[in-house]
Amino acid sequence: MSELVYEDGYGQVTIRDLLARAHVTKPTFYRLFAGKEDCFASAYDEAATGLLTALATAAAARGTRLELVCRVLQTFVEVVVRYPEGSYLGLLETLSVGAAATARMRRTEDELVGLAVRSFAATDDPVALPGRVGQGVIAGVGRLARERLKERPEAFRDDIDELAHWVLSITDPEVEGLADLRIDRAECRRGGSRFDGGLRLPMSEERALLIRSTIGLAADVGYEPLSARAIAAAAGLSRRDFDAEFDGVEDCLTRALEVGTVTVVAEVRSAFEAAPDWAHGIHRAIEALCAFFVSEPGMTRLTFVEAFVPGRAVTRRGSTILTALARLLRDRMPSDLPLGAVSAEASVGAIFTLLRKQVDSGVIADIPCLAPTLAWLVLSPSIGGPAAIAVLDDARRPDRARR
Repeated sequence: MSELVYEDGYGQVTIRDLLARAHVTKPTFYRLFAGKEDCFASAYDEAATGLLTALATAAAARGTRLELVCRVLQTFVEVVVRYPEGSYLGLLETLSVGAAATARMRRTEDELVGLAVRSFAATDDPVALPGRVGQGVIAGVGRLARERLKERPEAFRDDIDELAHWVLSITDPEVEGLADLRIDRAECRRGGSRFDGGLRLPMSEERALLIRSTIGLAADVGYEPLSARAIAAAAGLSRRDFDAEFDGVEDCLTRALEVGTVTVVAEVRSAFEAAPDWAHGIHRAIEALCAFFVSEPGMTRLTFVEAFVPGRAVTRRGSTILTALARLLRDRMPSDLPLGAVSAEASVGAIFTLLRKQVDSGVIADIPCLAPTLAWLVLSPSIGGPAAIAVLDDARRPDRARR
């Protein structure tokens, strides 16, 4: 299963392929597995158990935070490089299989976060790592692994030094100061609607109505029940109007995500450029990003939920908004700051995962509560932990931040 998925993707694998590759008979296969998805689940469990065991062993040795990060990263990178089939199955292909497989992946992520939090607390220079930052560590490293698995797995070894810098930066002891910057739920919701614009739809009225209809229906009932006829009816148009604008529901969904990307990047750019310096601009940009997602719950569900339904042609488009955001902010970074391409990719992966987990919780209104942590994930690798906390603390005092 691992070999075939790595070569052709889960969707192309058949029972006949599995029997031929494994040199077993059909009765033997069905004595062991209920079907193709059950076989995939077993392959995933084997890969996940092997990874967790290897990382737990690496993390168990005593030492400093630096030694912990170097040992565990080295172990993880070698697992990915030496066993690309199992790594690809576990890190990339799981999202295309189904809800049960995705739930397995989420449980593995939670186990890794728990291992990270416990390990940093047990070093010779311990850090009480907030759970969300622990999630960020796992998500950022995972994003880099996924990118390398799609291209050239052995290139992952070249990322170790910068990736170690990134992990050490976001687990700097100053991270404990995030607890003092926590935004309570009431404050979060009061400040969560600063995005007063709407989706920018510079297009025909019919096209705009259909995109709005798709976003609204996807938020209410999900993607699966949607049809061109239902979208057109909700927009007060005919099926013929829909067909004149889009090549199907997938095409309409893709265009909706593109519209969301254009709107949020413009909003984030405006917030960033109004700040007195780059670091405060990062914080304001993150706040604007959070406010956008709160104000546009339909687009939020499309970005973090519906775009990742298994088998969808736009499965990998969900991170388009954050990729565009990372490019925007990195292009404006002062030349003397050390955030490289690897760190930028890791920060994007961490931010996306924390936002996705918040959306999964069903409480989109609380997204602004994440803003200090999300900003920390970009600022600490760029300007260091103490300076990052100072910026975040300063941002809580509007009169000082304006100066």
